[in-house]
Amino acid sequence: MMVHRRYIVTLLSLLAAGCIESGDRQISEEINPTSAEHANAKAAPAPRISPDTHLAAGQMLEKQGDVRGAIEQYEKAIASSPRSVSAYNRLGILYQRMGKFDEAERIFTRGLEAQPSSATLLNNLGYNCLSQRNYKNAEEYFRQALRTSPDFKRARMNLAIALVQSRRIDDGLAQFKQVVPEDIAYGNVAVICSNAGDYAGAESALRKSLEINPDCPEARRLLDQVVK
Repeated sequence: MMVHRRYIVTLLSLLAAGCIESGDRQISEEINPTSAEHANAKAAPAPRISPDTHLAAGQMLEKQGDVRGAIEQYEKAIASSPRSVSAYNRLGILYQRMGKFDEAERIFTRGLEAQPSSATLLNNLGYNCLSQRNYKNAEEYFRQALRTSPDFKRARMNLAIALVQSRRIDDGLAQFKQVVPEDIAYGNVAVICSNAGDYAGAESALRKSLEINPDCPEARRLLDQVVK
């Protein structure tokens, strides 16, 4: 049976590792606390909220569309744990999605000052540059991420995208081939070329893709579009 594979070319941003669930325990209280207990309660320090709790709250608020609340929670997570890659990551990505690339760069850079070898933050800083078509800096950050973590597939895909978008087709193709099969690699190049208005380059890449895998209907459909 023939398996149809889809070409997936998106400008990828790294998601955080996910929120950490915390179980809420029911706390029984006396109905009539004494005045001494009231005084002790007032004197007691406020309970410390963990960075993970702030991070989870930020993600929940982000999903609910409360951007200001999410930013506040992520900033509190960073204040509580200044080396938290996840907190810098989520806050930077949120600024990215808002189109505030300068703020995103500031956050990712702060994170790297605390965790210089974080491949995640290097990749996201590169993606921030890629989003602004600063391909030179994007390439450098992606390569730094890969030096730190050579098996980081998303950083390699992003590097391939940056290289193709800067018209270094062969270099980008070589990077794609390290992550996906050769026919898919050519298909990815074709989609990027097509989006950039380079229909001749897209056609050439799609024909090479079909030479390798003639039975891929997606490549055939894309070819029909670019040669019209």
